[in-house]
Amino acid sequence: MLYQLLLALYLGSATFAHDVRLSLCTIEFEAADATALISFRLFTDDLALATALPLLNDPTDRRYDDEVIRYLNQHFKLSIKGEKQELFYFAAESNEEVFEISFLLTDMERFEEVEVQNTIMLEQFEKQKNIVRLNYEASKQQYIMDVSNTKITF
Repeated sequence: MLYQLLLALYLGSATFAHDVRLSLCTIEFEAADATALISFRLFTDDLALATALPLLNDPTDRRYDDEVIRYLNQHFKLSIKGEKQELFYFAAESNEEVFEISFLLTDMERFEEVEVQNTIMLEQFEKQKNIVRLNYEASKQQYIMDVSNTKITF
C-alpha cells in the first residue's frame, strides 16, 4: 500500500517543489537473453542537486548523461556472487520533472546471490526513499531503501 501511494505521488508530481524524496529502480532479468535491464526514474530537480549540475536549464541536453551515469555508478552497485557488475548505458529520456535512464547487463547466465547497494540522494535528502523493484522470472519483489537500509540481498 505504501509503495502504491509513494509511486502515485512520484509519478503524479506536477511541480518542481515537492516534499516526497523518491527514486525508483526497476531490475528486469531476462533469462532467455541472459540480460538484465536496470531502469531509474528520478526527479530532475533532485538529480540536479545531487550531481551539482544545472539540469533544470535543459534536462533534455544529452551532455548531462555522462555526469548522471557517473553519479549513478557511484551510488548504485549491483553484485552477483560478490562480483560487481558493470552497468552499460542503454538509454535516457528526461523532461523538467522526471529523468529516466536505463542500463543493460549482459552475459548473465544466472541471477543469484545478488546484492544491491543504493545510496542515491541519501546524502542530500534526510527523508529520501529508494524503491527497488525486481522482476525475475515469475517473481516480482520490491524493497524500500533509506539511510538505515542501503543494501539488500536476494
